[in-house]
Amino acid sequence: MTAPLGVEQSPVREELYVRREESSVTAHTTFTLRDGVHRLTHRRRGGMGSLLRVRMQYLASDPYAVHVRFSSGNAADVEWVFARRLLAEGLHQQSGQGDVRIAPLPGSKGAVIAIELSAPGGRAFCEASAGELAAFIDASERLVPIGGEPQVIDLDAELAALLTAGGA
Repeated sequence: MTAPLGVEQSPVREELYVRREESSVTAHTTFTLRDGVHRLTHRRRGGMGSLLRVRMQYLASDPYAVHVRFSSGNAADVEWVFARRLLAEGLHQQSGQGDVRIAPLPGSKGAVIAIELSAPGGRAFCEASAGELAAFIDASERLVPIGGEPQVIDLDAELAALLTAGGA
């Protein structure tokens, strides 16, 4: 099957497409939401889990962030925004200390990435394909390499706009 123009077919899964446009990258995939005890440092115990539809988006206009929208089909969609570098580092080692923690799942030989999301309302433990996440990061780096964000965004102008708008 040939991928449509502007869309790259993932070598990981035939159903996964990463759409790379002039200023954004979007990927649609699934994560497994795990039940039972699950920590980044321990293999899952109990519970089969359920699939979540996930839309990941990277915007060159917001070069430090990844926007991730989770859809379970049973409740309202939930969107998280976190650092792209956090996701990239989590492909190889434990990354994050706060509300978002990402690391290779022990015992998976690097094929599965564990993602822990914490909010005042509770925690979610997800598993995702390392290959799919890597394909998304690779596509985003073709737009803006990690470390190249300061060349894309003028932080001084952004700060000045915030101070002007805020009346400071």
